[in-house]
Amino acid sequence: MREPVAARAPGTSEVEMLVATTRMRTTPAEMFSGFRGPALDFANIVVSIPPVHQPGNVEYPHQIPGDPATDFVTLSPTRYNDRAQALATFRRLVRTTPKKQVLVFVHGFNNRFEDAVFRFAQFVHDSGVEAQVVPVLFAWPSKARVLAYGYDRESVEYSRDELESGLRFLARDPEVGEITVLAHSLGSLFGGNSGGGFGLGGGLGGGLGGGEVVNNYYEAAPDAAGQHAQDVLQDQDQDQDDAQDAFDDSGSGGDDGGSYDT
Repeated sequence: MREPVAARAPGTSEVEMLVATTRMRTTPAEMFSGFRGPALDFANIVVSIPPVHQPGNVEYPHQIPGDPATDFVTLSPTRYNDRAQALATFRRLVRTTPKKQVLVFVHGFNNRFEDAVFRFAQFVHDSGVEAQVVPVLFAWPSKARVLAYGYDRESVEYSRDELESGLRFLARDPEVGEITVLAHSLGSLFGGNSGGGFGLGGGLGGGLGGGEVVNNYYEAAPDAAGQHAQDVLQDQDQDQDDAQDAFDDSGSGGDDGGSYDT
């Protein structure tokens, strides 16, 4: 995360979200890293969206801390020391939402914490649902590197129990009317494909009086990042093969002009 700004700017829009994360805490400005934390952690973040925002885009700051008139910036982000503080914020947000609807976003592969926060705020704003849902971001540990797909996939498994217990916790809250989960890319693995793990005919339906934990479940580009990572690795392998072929064709493979065995 970039450093928060101290003042608001005219014409901006704001999206306030509760964050639940299995990422490791880092500096106050960055908040959470890509490393795995010891337990589920919480934060509250207000994202300011500039009046020049174009739908579908995230206008990242070109300098620190950023200009709220032209950039996505954060306002007074707060990390909580316990679940009770997070619950108090969550219930405050629920009480200001007419239909008590909660939207949980599970980000995908190759995401910095800042990327997940800003992209979720952009989606909520561009969808026009700021006043209709309580945004909850579930941020799992990602190295935010194209070639770190294995680490990210393992982080999904590392974080699975925390997400499931968090959803159960929200579902038990009598003030919650409806829970919708939107999972992007590798985040779809939490749902066990098509939401089976979120109580839509699957794992989280039991133990809650027969009711579903999640009312609506959507996937966007489910695990497309896995194919992307494989494509990158295949391209690298092809480049290496092409280089070997060029080496062999040059006659530099040995004294007799032949090629080395590889």
